[in-house]
Amino acid sequence: MHWQGQFFGGVDLGTVNVGQKIIAKLSWDQPNHQFVVGWTDVATGGVTQTVMPYNISDIAPAAAPDKLVGVRTFAPNCIGAQHVFADMEATSDRVWIGK
Repeated sequence: MHWQGQFFGGVDLGTVNVGQKIIAKLSWDQPNHQFVVGWTDVATGGVTQTVMPYNISDIAPAAAPDKLVGVRTFAPNCIGAQHVFADMEATSDRVWIGK
């Protein structure tokens, strides 16, 4: 998650293989101050899911509503002058954004 250009939360949902079809889902659970994020393996029906809690006030309407579906990777243990890089490619179709 990010707010005002700063990342403050993220989750590791494991690995998806090249060509593996999944259905990704992100839901806002406002009463519990968290987002529910996960994916379902289309072939097996297996579900991987977790939550991203936050402590930013959410009682006022959004000042700059933004919806984004994206894929990012953050390489672990990137300390010092030597950077560790990770590449990722993803395609998506049939994106649905509901209320």
